[in-house]
Amino acid sequence: MEMQARAKIGDKGRLVIPATLREAPGMKVGDSVDLRVEDSELRISTRRARIRKAQERVRR
Repeated sequence: MEMQARAKIGDKGRLVIPATLREAPGMKVGDSVDLRVEDSELRISTRRARIRKAQERVRR
């Protein structure tokens, strides 16, 4: 499922992630997220999702 939104970078480089985009991967207040730049795109993932992906790779 692909979702899109537009946001502006505010003071001190802050970015507000719209609620629908936070809710889709299950992000909640206080969660840790991982940020990375890949192919000139900023990618944000929850730590929970990254651990789940790593576990799936190990199972294979």
